[in-house]
Amino acid sequence: MSDIEPDKLPDMEDVEMPGQAASDEITNADLLSLMKTYFTKKLTGIERNFADTTHDLARKVQKSESSFKFKGNKVQFDLNSDLLDNIDIAVDCIEHRRYEKAVRVLKESGQSLKKRNKLIRIADKSEGGWKTVDEYLSDDVASDSEDEKRIRAADGRAVKKLKTVKQDKRQIPKLRDESAQMSSNETQAIEALEKKNQELENMYNTIQGKLTAKEQMYNEIAENNTKLQEAMATQEKKTANLQVDLLTVQIKCDAEINIAVNKTLALGQKITQLEQLQSIKQLQTLQTLQGQVQTFDSRINLLTSHEQARNQDFLALYNLTTSSKHELENKMNNQLQSIEKSLSNLTSESRNENEKLANYTMKEINGKIPQLIFLTFSAKSG
Repeated sequence: MSDIEPDKLPDMEDVEMPGQAASDEITNADLLSLMKTYFTKKLTGIERNFADTTHDLARKVQKSESSFKFKGNKVQFDLNSDLLDNIDIAVDCIEHRRYEKAVRVLKESGQSLKKRNKLIRIADKSEGGWKTVDEYLSDDVASDSEDEKRIRAADGRAVKKLKTVKQDKRQIPKLRDESAQMSSNETQAIEALEKKNQELENMYNTIQGKLTAKEQMYNEIAENNTKLQEAMATQEKKTANLQVDLLTVQIKCDAEINIAVNKTLALGQKITQLEQLQSIKQLQTLQTLQGQVQTFDSRINLLTSHEQARNQDFLALYNLTTSSKHELENKMNNQLQSIEKSLSNLTSESRNENEKLANYTMKEINGKIPQLIFLTFSAKSG
C-alpha cells in the first residue's frame, strides 16, 4: 500500500460566497461567513490529513514490531494488515463522502491481491519455491514483456542459492548477522517514524494555534459588527422619530396657515362691507376692525416667532444627525442628506408661505386703509 496522500485543502476560490448570485456587493456578514467557512474547511482538512498520517505511521510501527519465525508468514501478515487498513480507510471515506479516495484505496487493495496471487502461482510452479519469488521481486527493472524471462532467471538463481546453502552451512552465522543488522535498521526506521510523528504533531499544534487566533479575530470582528448594527438601528430609530416630528410640525404649520388665510379672507369681506358704511356706528365698527387687524398682525408676528423657534429646533436636530453620521463612518450619508434636503425644503416652503401670507395681508390692509381713512374724513365733513 502506498503512503496516504494529503487531501487538497480548500482555497478561498473554492468556498462559495453567500448571496454571490443575487448581488455583487459583499456585506460584512457575508465576509465573516466566508472567512468562517474557509477556516472551518481548512481545519477539517488538516485534522483529516493528520489523522491519516498518524494512522499510517502507527501501522508501520506495528508492522516493524511484529516478529515471526518464518519470513513467509511475516509477508502474509503484512499483506493482510494492509488490506484490513485499506478496508477501514475505504469505509471511513465512504461515511465522510470521500468517494474518490475510497475507490482509489479499493483499487490499490485489488492490485495487491492480484500481485500476491501471481507470486503464489510462481512459487507453486517453480522448483525454487519462494526463493524464486524473492529473486523475482528483487529484479523489478525489466518490462512486463520480459516477465517470463524474469521468472525463469529468478528460478535458476533460487535453485542455485538453495544448493549453495545446503553445501555450505557456514553461511548461518552470516545470515544471523544480516538479521541483526536488519533489526537494527528497523529500529532506526521506527525512531525516524516517531520523530516524523512528533514533527507532525508540532506542526498540527502550530496550525491549531494560528486557527485559534484567527477564530478569536473573527469573534472580535463579529462583535464589532454587532455593535455597528445596533448603532445603525438606534440611528434609524432616531431618524424615524425625527421624520415623525417633522411631519407633525408640517401639519401644524399647514393648519395655522389655513386658519390665517381664512381669517384674512373674512377680514377682506368685512373691509368690503366697511366701504359701504357712512355713519358713526360704521366708523366705530371700522375702529374695531382696525383693532382686529392689529390683533391679527400680532398673531402673525407670533406665528413668525414660532416658526423661527421651530427652525432652531430643526437646526439642532440637523446638528445631532450630522454628528451621528460621523460616528457611523459615513453609513448614513444618504439618509442624512435626504433629511437635510427635506428640512431645507420644508423651511423654505414654510418661510415662503409666511412671507406670501404677510405680504398678501399687508398689501390688502395697506390697500384698504387709505379708503377707510378717506371715508372717515368724508363722514366727518358731511
